[in-house]
Amino acid sequence: CKHGIILKNGLLADMGDIDPIVTHYLRGDSAIDNYKVWDKPVLKKDGFELLEIGVRPKGGDYTDVMRMDTELELVIRYRLTKPMEKFWITMHMKNDQGNKIFSFGAKDQPAQHKEVGEYEQICHIPANFLHWGTYAIDFMAFNQPNNIECLIDESDILFYTISNKAIALG
Repeated sequence: CKHGIILKNGLLADMGDIDPIVTHYLRGDSAIDNYKVWDKPVLKKDGFELLEIGVRPKGGDYTDVMRMDTELELVIRYRLTKPMEKFWITMHMKNDQGNKIFSFGAKDQPAQHKEVGEYEQICHIPANFLHWGTYAIDFMAFNQPNNIECLIDESDILFYTISNKAIALG
């Protein structure tokens, strides 16, 4: 099939190319977005401000359909308003049942310091690593000047949907 429709209470709710229609169907009426961007950061603490987080096809846009046979990028953009010693970010990816399926992050070497400025980190997710469905991201930012300090600990900061891969029939 190249085209699809969504019926809601017997009425046509949406129609179009199959990938966006399947993604719409999987999302349902939920407020699932593949990304969040803040002009004025709402997640900030002690010199850390989260500016953007999102999942997109590699080299693509956040509004592009994400299929399981496509390499994906998890993008995090943040600002440091003061230098940080031993700063790192950790994230957990959870499946649609809320189970953590893997964790990832970047922890700087102890001798390195993050200076004031904006930073972007990209985590690459290989094609066919995820099955179709909805996933969530937990986000944590840490600093360790003396003792480990959790700056941000935000569960389910982002939800995103993966569509099934294209299947040739006949």
